Amino acid sequence: MFNYSLVNMSSFSGIFIDVFYSYSFLLVLFVSVFVFGLLSVFYHSVFLYSDYLDDSYVELYWTFIPGLILFCLSVPSFISLYYQDKLSLGVNDNFKILGNQWYWSFSNSLYFFDCYIHTLKDGLWRILSVQDSFFLSSNVIYRVLFTSSDVIHSY
Repeated sequence: MFNYSLVNMSSFSGIFIDVFYSYSFLLVLFVSVFVFGLLSVFYHSVFLYSDYLDDSYVELYWTFIPGLILFCLSVPSFISLYYQDKLSLGVNDNFKILGNQWYWSFSNSLYFFDCYIHTLKDGLWRILSVQDSFFLSSNVIYRVLFTSSDVIHSY
């Protein structure tokens, strides 16, 4: 009924990102349930916890537990980052796409060109028809890098 996961990935780095997302979502869900549970217990309790306002153990806990949570989030993140770098060793060529406000710049080791979008005419696809098309070779592993230098309106 409800699907709170990402779309199935087709690359190894995407699978690592999906696993990290699932792990971090589960950890955030656990922390949220724990905090709301403590809030409801303290709200419905008849005792006053004024004795714990100046307790060194409480300060130790609320410093140590968030640090532990951040450590639990950093370990799978570093593992994912390590494998993403390791997977890039088999790449034959880099392909860079720089998004400007109304055009795109494409470059790799051999060429560089700007790609402007055609105006809307009959027979052309809206926003998909460009002046200069680029072609990639088959059976070659590319690493595609996306970035922007301005506001991106279409791609």
